[in-house]
Amino acid sequence: APQASVMTTFVALGGATGAAAPASTSGFISLLRTSGIGVLLDCGWDESFELQALEALREAIQRREIDAVVLSHCTFEHVGALAVCFGTFGLRCPVYGTPPTLKMAELTLKEMRNARIRFGAGVFEAYSAEDIDAVTSSMVPLRYNQTAALGATQRDAAPDVTLSAMPAGRTAGGAAWRIRSGGEDVYYCVGLYQKKDRHVDGCRLDDADAQRGSNIFGTAPAALLVTDALIPGPKDSPQDPLPRPQFSSRGERDNALHEQVLGCLRRDGTVLIPVDGGGGRILEVLLMLEELYVRMQGGLDRYPIALLSTVEPHPSTLLEVARSHLEYMAASLAQGFEASRDNPYTLRRLKCCTSKEELLRKCGPGPKIVLCSPKSCEAGIAKELLVEYASVPRNLILFMEKPEPSERGENGGPTVAARLFDAVERAKDEAFQQTRRRDFYGCTIKIGVTKRVPLLGSELRTHQINEQQKKRKRAAEEAEKEEAEKEAVTKKNIAVAVEKEGKQQQQQQQQQEQQQEQQQEQQDVKNVVKAEAATTGVGSGAAGAAGAAKQEPNKPVTPRQRRDVTPQWKRAGGRDPDDCLVEGFVVPVGAARPVFASGPRVLPSFGGGAVPPPLVDVYGETLTDAEIVALKKNGGEETAAAHAAAMAAAAAAAVAAAQQKEKAVAVDKGGGVVPAAPSAPEVPMKTVTAAMSLMVRCQVELCDFSSRCDVRSAAAVLASLAPRKCAVVGGSYLATAVALGEELQREVGSGEEDCSILVPTPLESIKVSAGGGSLLLSLDAEVLRSAHFSVLGECRVAFVEGTLGGKGEDGVWSLGPNTGPSVRRGGSVFVGTLALPDVKVALDRAGVKATFKDGRLVCGAGGRVVVRREGKGERFVVEGGLCREYFVVRDLLYGSFSII
Repeated sequence: APQASVMTTFVALGGATGAAAPASTSGFISLLRTSGIGVLLDCGWDESFELQALEALREAIQRREIDAVVLSHCTFEHVGALAVCFGTFGLRCPVYGTPPTLKMAELTLKEMRNARIRFGAGVFEAYSAEDIDAVTSSMVPLRYNQTAALGATQRDAAPDVTLSAMPAGRTAGGAAWRIRSGGEDVYYCVGLYQKKDRHVDGCRLDDADAQRGSNIFGTAPAALLVTDALIPGPKDSPQDPLPRPQFSSRGERDNALHEQVLGCLRRDGTVLIPVDGGGGRILEVLLMLEELYVRMQGGLDRYPIALLSTVEPHPSTLLEVARSHLEYMAASLAQGFEASRDNPYTLRRLKCCTSKEELLRKCGPGPKIVLCSPKSCEAGIAKELLVEYASVPRNLILFMEKPEPSERGENGGPTVAARLFDAVERAKDEAFQQTRRRDFYGCTIKIGVTKRVPLLGSELRTHQINEQQKKRKRAAEEAEKEEAEKEAVTKKNIAVAVEKEGKQQQQQQQQQEQQQEQQQEQQDVKNVVKAEAATTGVGSGAAGAAGAAKQEPNKPVTPRQRRDVTPQWKRAGGRDPDDCLVEGFVVPVGAARPVFASGPRVLPSFGGGAVPPPLVDVYGETLTDAEIVALKKNGGEETAAAHAAAMAAAAAAAVAAAQQKEKAVAVDKGGGVVPAAPSAPEVPMKTVTAAMSLMVRCQVELCDFSSRCDVRSAAAVLASLAPRKCAVVGGSYLATAVALGEELQREVGSGEEDCSILVPTPLESIKVSAGGGSLLLSLDAEVLRSAHFSVLGECRVAFVEGTLGGKGEDGVWSLGPNTGPSVRRGGSVFVGTLALPDVKVALDRAGVKATFKDGRLVCGAGGRVVVRREGKGERFVVEGGLCREYFVVRDLLYGSFSII
């Protein structure tokens, strides 16, 4: 038999399980190729910013193997490498995600870049702002359960590939993706959480049942499931016998966090909470803190809460995104907003800041709660505040997610947060072994501190020489640019002058033609008069009138006798319109006067005199009688021009005074007035990174708000997809991935169709062929005409028989008409899968009471109808009398299958 035509290949380019490999990134990034279409599953990076870790991705982009990118979450480990791909690597393809995920992904990329520019070396070479704009222009938002087709316009890309997103929980807009190709489904489900949080509901993979298979009862197994192993368990490692604080419920976790925060504030300490300022779990933390303040009924109002991040244009942008995407969050938040019209993310207690100076100005030096980014504390405000607060014993550093050792920092090793947490845990373990109590008395870690220092000696001289060369180069470029602009202006003026001269000549020619027409008309009138006089002999009256008109010049002459061609604006005493109109504009023939005349206007009056123009100020407003009287008292009667000049001088003086005041006083957004620092000459600086030993004496605690499924819950959620193969990517401990695979295999495996669990290493390829002996065929026209199709979910199904031919040029097998006897036996074929529990649920919805008894489903009052399965569960038997319940059960069973 020929092999299946549809082949799916999965390659893990990052997110290695266990310790990250040197040639790979710890971010989530995988490549899925099916039906000639390449889909990049997430595009994450770590904070080492090593391009070598993305070498495999660069090669895939250069081979043009990527046609689309899908994003599951908005955090840096899912979106960090997008800007590099679109900027340095030249990727050009659509980026799919839910609207909040795409918007917060943009904020995350900008926040990571700004943190290193403003609080680091001042230069960030990994990606630029233009690269982020290229990513933003390629984003395509998709709602939940909305389908996007790939390759539909390409004739060779058959069958088409479709993408659809389902709620994944954990983050606002988080998505689990279904990629369908040729009837085969691939599910990408990372960062799932099945429970409901404050700001987002849990994952709903059961929505996929309606999209897979035939109906609400039957589902086809998924070809491949890709999930992660970032799952908390009772122990981080099988070799770790020490206890870890575990919370049995969300309420217990919240109470522990409240006690830690309140204890720190009441001993006059500051709570430092590292978070991701661009989006993610910070939205859950903000609602939790708001709930804590409301719960204390004003007892915490004297303790301010602040958010420090480098998100552009302002940290409050994240709250604006949250306020505008409530439909992707928990249903309780949307319902509360509809009832009270009070947006849950209108956090009036939260003060958004961009620097330590602004934090001190808005919150003061006393105890407070500070949320800072990034959560890794590798750079930005978080690192500076960590160095400042760590040495004070009364302070508290509170991690909302456990820093994973696989997360890399700028030096290629673990991040500052991971090293700090690991050092504190080791100190607590040593204390536990000695005193059986996990007390913390302090520890020391080494971190790199970046400083800006002035240039001295030869470096300063070299810098000055380079700056002078740059200045000369810029001056030469500006001179060339100015010369080119002057030349362009000269050419434009010449063109305008030529055009104006041509129009003037055209106007003169028109005037000459009009004068000739008038003279010809006058001559015609004279000829007519002479002819009438010669014919009738009565011409003395007309001739006398004409002679009288010549002798009496003051007597009015009719237009027939003489036409006045003087323009009306000259007769009214106006000025030449060419003096006030824009250059190049030609006055139309017959114009009365200019619309905006320069100088005082002289209007004709009914008495024959002139109406003086009204007095106006510099803004064109007419002065009132009282203002005119005041002017006369101060200095006599002023003309309009003199008054306008006086007003213009006053306005110029006011502008100069305002500019002088702005130089002397700086006003911040918060309303405070701070004297501006005197301008100082710019001193050339350089960036120096030095290692320092940080003495940690404050309390360091973990209150896990990561909201990740445990092993058993994750297996129960993913088992509904019934995958034939499962690839586990991401995670710090291989033992956790193995445990997840075993649990998932136990949930899914059934007899002959066991779930194959794979833990791929970076760049390892997993090939998945079409299941169930499926084959892509090209049907002959006669075979297609003889088929009778039935609707089966999203598909149409028919029974056909024919003779298998050979392969065509496109590599697809052909099926021609059947030349032999028919192979079909029996009656109709029922397509679909059904389970008795599903039948019970459907009967309850239909109003028929049903209960299980001895493996059978007893329906109706008194058990008048019984449904049972025979054999291996492939046949249903309905027993009972002819009653309403019998027909309801029969219609339900027939309706759950597609009959061919």
